[in-house]
Amino acid sequence: AQDGQYLDIVIVVDQLLTGFDAPQLNTLYVDRTLKDAMLIQAYSRTNRIADNQGKPWGRIVNYRWPA
Repeated sequence: AQDGQYLDIVIVVDQLLTGFDAPQLNTLYVDRTLKDAMLIQAYSRTNRIADNQGKPWGRIVNYRWPA
């Protein structure tokens, strides 16, 4: 998104799980089995701090078991 604009929703199949930074990301919905570094990388997307957003934590909704 450009300065002053925000992404409302992004649907991802495989791209953007690595090398993508969106500090405003609050909730990650996961519907695939992730392991090892890919799991940490994807889940960490919600940990980014967004300036002036008041975002104390991120949320992960996982539709798969095991994660």
